[in-house]
Order: sequence, then C-alpha cells, then structure tokens
Amino acid sequence: MRRGVLPAHAALVCMLIAVCAGQTTNRFSGWTDGATVTDNTLNAVQMFEIGKVWAAGMFDTVAYSLDGGFSWTQKPTRRADAQWKSVGVVEYCFDNPNPGPGRYPQFCENGRQVWVTGEYGWISRTTDWGETWQPQGGDSIDWLFQSQNAAFINQITLHSIYALDGDTAYVVGDRATILKTVDGGAQWTSQNSNEAFGADLYQVYMYTNTSGYIVGSEGTILKTMNAGRSWKRQASGVTSLLRSVSAYSAMPDFTPTYYNRFTPVYNLTFVVGDGGVVLRSTDAGLTFSRITGCNTVKNPNYFHVVFRENMVDWSEHLSEGWILGSSGSVCVSDDRDLGATWRTQLSGGAQLESLDLISDVNPVAVGMNGAVKVYVGAPPPPPP
Repeated sequence: MRRGVLPAHAALVCMLIAVCAGQTTNRFSGWTDGATVTDNTLNAVQMFEIGKVWAAGMFDTVAYSLDGGFSWTQKPTRRADAQWKSVGVVEYCFDNPNPGPGRYPQFCENGRQVWVTGEYGWISRTTDWGETWQPQGGDSIDWLFQSQNAAFINQITLHSIYALDGDTAYVVGDRATILKTVDGGAQWTSQNSNEAFGADLYQVYMYTNTSGYIVGSEGTILKTMNAGRSWKRQASGVTSLLRSVSAYSAMPDFTPTYYNRFTPVYNLTFVVGDGGVVLRSTDAGLTFSRITGCNTVKNPNYFHVVFRENMVDWSEHLSEGWILGSSGSVCVSDDRDLGATWRTQLSGGAQLESLDLISDVNPVAVGMNGAVKVYVGAPPPPPP
C-alpha cells in the first residue's frame, strides 16, 4: 500500500463516518486520489447517494462509482466521439406514480436514470444504469432552432443538465439555448429567454420544482419562478463568464414533497465565474454583491460552487459551501456566517473541473487527465 493512500474500503469508511484511526475528518485538508477510470478529462460529477456518483467527460467517458470514487464501472454511450460536458442523475422518481386509491407511489432506484449532454447538441439517457443508452437531441430537436432562425443544434454545446425527476429535465448551452422535457426526453421544448441576449449558458440549477437559475457569459444570471415558462434577467454587476450557481435554503419550512425538497423561507444564492468572481445574494437573487473567494492564485477562474444540504440536522453546517477553482484550488465557507467568508482548502495539483456532495457526506472532485480526488479528512493546517 502506498504511503498516505488508504485502501478503498478503509477510505470509504473514513469518508462516510468521519472516523479513522489516527485521522480526524475536517474541511480544510485531507484529499486523496480516487481510482483512475480514464486518461480523458472528466468534466462533470454528480453524487446521488452516500458515496455513489456518476461522472462524464471527453471521448464518451461515462462511469459510476458506488464506493465514493475508489472504483468505477464504465458505461459508455457508444458514441465514441462524444464530448460530454454534464451529467444529470435522477435522484427522485416514481416507477408507479399513480397506483390508485389507498396506495402510495413507489420510488425508483436512485442513480438508475441518467442524462449526459455535450458538444454537437448531443443528449443521451439511460434508465438501466448505463446498460443501454437512448440518443436524444441532435437532429431530433433541430426543428426548434430552424423555427427560430437560430443555429442548428449540432453547432451548439449543451453545457449543463438538471434532472428534476424521471420525466422532467432542463438543459442549457451556447447561444442562449434553454430546453425542457417533461416526458423523459421524448420531446424537448425551447424556453429561450429574450433576456439572455444570445449569451452562452453554462449551468442550470433548480432549487425547487418551479424555481431556479441559469448563469453564463457576459455576467448573465437568469431566474425562473414558474418552471421555466419565463426567465428573467437578474443584475449581476459583472461582465465575466459565470460558470456555476447554487442556492441554499438556510431556514427551510419542513413540508416535504415527493421530491424530498423543502419550501425555502429565504435563499442564499452564490454564483462563481472567471477572474475570481464570487457573487452572493441573501434575498433570493433580487440583488447580488461581489465578495472575496479564497486567493489561491491570482485572478482564479472558479468553475463550480455547491452547498451542503444537511437533511439530518439543519443546525449543523448551516452555510457550508465549496468552490472549485483553477490550479486545483478549493475554497470552503466558514460555518455559520452564511457564506460571507471563504478560506483555502486545497491549492495546487490537478486541474479539477467539477465537484459534488450531498447531505453530510464529503465531496468528490474530477478533472483533467481523468483526475479523481476524494475528500477523506485530515488534521487542519497550521495557522497562517
């Protein structure tokens, strides 16, 4: 065994229960290498249960891990030249949504249904853990663009997908492309916003079934509160490329829905992008102010922001967020100040492209040359 690298089963135990002989989990250091699944760049990762993730990347690299990134099962879509940019895992869905009087819907197996999106307007979907894939997008939705005298879909990169359930998903991409399906991708409808002004859109994020954000080039922030029927531009105050957005309900109303989401009382919203841009809103996106991230490198590009959703005890990790940046940098928000301040968690090393975590589980990050980084915790660094 290489010094400093835990065997897969021991590392997973450390990651999940945060206890390991001689090792105390905390948020300010303690990353280790996961298993290598490919030499190709991995552009996206999504965690859907404790220690379970899907990842997607270049040259049709698609894979899942059931042990937090320490081993992988490859499930390519059979489109060898596919350059996947995003993965959307269905976390909540129903095998039988209308079972009849006196019976309850049956939930499907989490992680079984997955979408990937990428270059050439390509979308693919699996409903059986990647054993088979159904191509979507491409020529099948070219008519949306032809009807608007816009570019053909095969000239568009679809940068992001957000899957609400087994039927409903949102996709965004270049040239203000916004698509939505409500039937598992059999049909896609355009939700292009006149307020996007032709911007390239890099991430879509829905924080409830009807409310969400899109961010993109030229400082673009769009918001919907009606399930995408309209997208309204929010003033960002910047002109940078904005790459990622995350909204956090700091004081939820404990009224669960079938999707295990909660009605927000007020929302903290964070947007990150190129040139070290970190934007923060404390009024559900009505106004944004620029704050300082962590100065790991000069004028870093920030690729991804995500906030922990602790469904067990909302008094813990009230505002714990993670920002992934250039040169392998990671910023972590201080507890209990609602993400107002950030500090360096990891600096240097592999170029990482995407990071995700859920509930009280530690993150997994992926990036260039197939890099996989898993947070397992270690003693904090000495004070500056």
